[in-house]
Amino acid sequence: MRALAAALGITLGVWLAGLVAFAVPVPEPQLPAQVGERIADSGVAHPITAVLLNFRSYDTLLEVAVLLAALVAMLAAPPSDRAALSSRALRTERVLLSFARVLAPLTVLVSGYLLWAGSYQPGGAFQAGAVLAAGGVLLRLSGRLPALPLHAAWLRWLLAAGLAVFVAVALAGLA
Repeated sequence: MRALAAALGITLGVWLAGLVAFAVPVPEPQLPAQVGERIADSGVAHPITAVLLNFRSYDTLLEVAVLLAALVAMLAAPPSDRAALSSRALRTERVLLSFARVLAPLTVLVSGYLLWAGSYQPGGAFQAGAVLAAGGVLLRLSGRLPALPLHAAWLRWLLAAGLAVFVAVALAGLA
């Protein structure tokens, strides 16, 4: 049964790859010209920042919702039981802790640079937030960042309010 499923998956993958490679026509790129025409309306100087902030706002809204869902899932993860860890797992945890001590300050520095540089070249708030979140995940996995109390009502309200404010700003922009 597994062999049949694997054969069907491979056949489907090869068929789709051939379809994309040979049957789908390559469209003429029109986006750079369209962005260039409307860059003055965007309020920013760099075309990539204009696209991310102004022309793809719903995409950005969905990214914020996905990050919120990831945060809730991360906060729901139970803390590790150090007493149940084997000696090999403890050695691995020490390596992770050393790794986190070196990389956590670098993630703050890189995310700050991406945020600053995003005003005039590729980069920006989402990329900076992604790098900063990766540093947070690394600190959380190494045990250096304590779990937030997900059962606390104020935290749930704060998370929901953040998404609600983002949606309200998006709807105000439509009006």
